[in-house]
Amino acid sequence: MSNMSYCRHENTAADLAEVIDMWYDGAESKEEAKARRYLVKLAKEIVKLYEQDTETVDDLVVATDDSNA
Repeated sequence: MSNMSYCRHENTAADLAEVIDMWYDGAESKEEAKARRYLVKLAKEIVKLYEQDTETVDDLVVATDDSNA
């Protein structure tokens, strides 16, 4: 299911937090392993895009920490 544009980042952030919580939960199918590799590729691209709009990756960490306060 796609996210509504007004809450897309909020919902995706919650989903990614769940992925991190479950990262070492054990066996996964070939499809899940492929999706995990794709997720890592997308995460790297997100960081790269964010860096274009900020000074450093540290700005990303601060922004993330602030949004969870």
